[in-house]
Amino acid sequence: MRVIIAGGGEFGVRLAEELARGNEVILIEKDEGRAEYLGEKLSSIVLFGDAGDKQVLKHANAEKCDVLLAATGDDRVNSAICELAKSFGVKKLAARLNDPEKSDLFSKSGAVPINIMDSAVKEFRKAIEHRAKKD
Repeated sequence: MRVIIAGGGEFGVRLAEELARGNEVILIEKDEGRAEYLGEKLSSIVLFGDAGDKQVLKHANAEKCDVLLAATGDDRVNSAICELAKSFGVKKLAARLNDPEKSDLFSKSGAVPINIMDSAVKEFRKAIEHRAKKD
């Protein structure tokens, strides 16, 4: 599967590391120094640029991409990236959702908003419940 990840922060890097196993991953990072660092650190392809820029997604061959994951810390930026990716014909879109009240931003692109805070809370709850069953 060909995956584009927009955003090379801690979350985007962790996604890239995980998804690189068995997938072709392209990570797009807008900070040039960070992109250079990540290019040396990761096995994935790292591109310097703004994933909200049509030319950057074109350079990443977004039209041949199976999935785009918008992983920045800004919901509006993630939404705009997903809308642009949709215009390239990317079928599966998902985005990091930082503020649950902004989930409606993703309805136009059809991207699945993923609230990472809720996901973490659910995992902690499962861990606690699993531990309680053992005791």
